[in-house]
Amino acid sequence: MPSIRSTPPFDALPSGAIERLEGDSHRIDAAPGHVFFREGEGGDWAFVLATGRVRIQHLRADGSVRTVCMVGPGETFCCLPTLDGGAYPATAIAAVHSVAHRIQGSLFRELIGTHPAFADRALKLFCGRLRESGCEGCAQAEDVPSRIAGQILSMANRFGERVPLTRKEIAELAGTTVETSIRVMKQFERAGWLRLGRGFLVVIDRPALQARAAGEDPGREPRRV
Repeated sequence: MPSIRSTPPFDALPSGAIERLEGDSHRIDAAPGHVFFREGEGGDWAFVLATGRVRIQHLRADGSVRTVCMVGPGETFCCLPTLDGGAYPATAIAAVHSVAHRIQGSLFRELIGTHPAFADRALKLFCGRLRESGCEGCAQAEDVPSRIAGQILSMANRFGERVPLTRKEIAELAGTTVETSIRVMKQFERAGWLRLGRGFLVVIDRPALQARAAGEDPGREPRRV
């Protein structure tokens, strides 16, 4: 189980600050469906996921909901309110039974102000997350198989080659229907790019998926269905 002291950006803190952080944090044992916070709510907490998976969901202007990110163990999530004092920009829901540590925003800001290495690491990490999730319009311009391949690779970078996500979760991340997600991933499986299991998938041919995510023909295009 990842600890706070091994989780970026907190791994940049000295041992004394880590001990204080661990002593002040609050453990949350979350059942599937537990809502850590809702989009638009005020809050002053940072979260570190120890076990499980958390969906980060965004409410679109048309009233629909899209999963924009899936958080895995050893990751922080939605720390923006601790930095700017604003509302949560998304909703965080436990996808499976999960354990998270909640950190008070005032302590987070104090550590930012007193430990430059931690501040630098935190800002780079959070800016990277914003780049990853903030260009939904650009992602929607891609064809669906490219989006699905890109999301599979993104999740493999988080969870390893065995990705513990369902077809439904991949569909939500790619902004498509479950039926389309199933059809495309079966095509990928027939092409030998991945292997599908019950509630998970295994990446087999990463270069082919990378080429497909870029909209290119990897030279091993799956048969049409």
